[in-house]
Amino acid sequence: MKAPKKRKKISLLLPLGVNESKRTGKESLAVFSVYPNPVDNELNIQLGTRHNTALTLRLTLLESKNTYMVLSRKIAVGIFDIKVDLSEFPKSIYLLNLETEKENRTFKIVKQ
Repeated sequence: MKAPKKRKKISLLLPLGVNESKRTGKESLAVFSVYPNPVDNELNIQLGTRHNTALTLRLTLLESKNTYMVLSRKIAVGIFDIKVDLSEFPKSIYLLNLETEKENRTFKIVKQ
């Protein structure tokens, strides 16, 4: 499968606030939602951080192991809505990896 040709549109909104509920204090990353799944064009990710951290998002095409860097930047404490344009990605199954300096979370994403 071919890699997407043009750079993907990423929207990272400013923090909405800090979520202090239902956390033990040990986690640095809370992923509240990743939707829709399966996805047609735009994937929405809502996450929160309890510490300033570097955040990296990668998509790995499951069948070929090709990895696409989606986002890599420093973020502050808060809750963020991230929108990822997947309209040019081929239909397939992907692994979405969310990585901070202290944690790593992986989600299976179906692109239809």
